[in-house]
Amino acid sequence: MQHLRKFICYSLNESTNIQTLSQKIYNQAEMIKMGGNYHLQHGILAMIPVEKVDGLDPEPGDWHDDEGTTRNFRAGTKIEKPIEVWYDELNDKYMLYDGNHRIKQAKTNGDTYIKAFVQANSKALYNKLLNRL
Repeated sequence: MQHLRKFICYSLNESTNIQTLSQKIYNQAEMIKMGGNYHLQHGILAMIPVEKVDGLDPEPGDWHDDEGTTRNFRAGTKIEKPIEVWYDELNDKYMLYDGNHRIKQAKTNGDTYIKAFVQANSKALYNKLLNRL
């Protein structure tokens, strides 16, 4: 029975293309402590496919880090903070609320997944994303 459960969980992960990093649904205050920027009310922490992130600005330029230093995009630069997205189940896309420069950096790095806070519109969808059967 446990083997069947693992197969079902794997199949659900394949359909949502998400690698959850925790089984917890975080509130806004908890996400802020972990690097969030006030855009989401609640969400899960997961690795999501870069290719499925939508709602990007056309092309971000150089950026300023938290200390005010101007940075440009160089392959191999580590991405520290998670992006913030809302999961659009109908279109199977992650709509970006915060993290346009981090997406650009991930693409520059050749990353296929990026760490994100993902907000869902229902408890049922959270359960699906978290593989709770």
